[in-house]
Amino acid sequence: IDNFGIAINALYNFTIDIANEDEFNLDSYYMRSLDIKGVVWVQKVGGEIVGYWRPSPDKNKRVHIYLGVGVNKSFDSKINIKINATSGNKMEKVNVERKLDAFDATLKLGCIWYINKNMGFTYELNYNFPFGGYSLTSGFGWLVLGLQWRL
Repeated sequence: IDNFGIAINALYNFTIDIANEDEFNLDSYYMRSLDIKGVVWVQKVGGEIVGYWRPSPDKNKRVHIYLGVGVNKSFDSKINIKINATSGNKMEKVNVERKLDAFDATLKLGCIWYINKNMGFTYELNYNFPFGGYSLTSGFGWLVLGLQWRL
């Protein structure tokens, strides 16, 4: 159909996040800290189905709106937290490592402005929610500006 299209995408995502926090709450154990360093290492593979719609009947218009749903599985992912903290009157050093193993479902809505047949800029809003396991990537997110390339 001229104004509609469907894509099936294979996905791979790799993220490293390094964070420092003043306060930390892990499994109901609260500490006021002097120093916290957290490193999150997340790898995901998955797939999605995306539906595209061109709002204008003019084929030269290069703006498309899209809606996608997909699922991702994290693998070889972990969070490693090193804490130097005060708990009561004593100083404690705590190292926590937790494996992240979850499926994340994704729902996204976005817009693409194609600059030629194969490349375009995207703006996207998405919502990720985990089912099963422990995930740090759940919640609302947005891609302010991205680049898309297609065959």
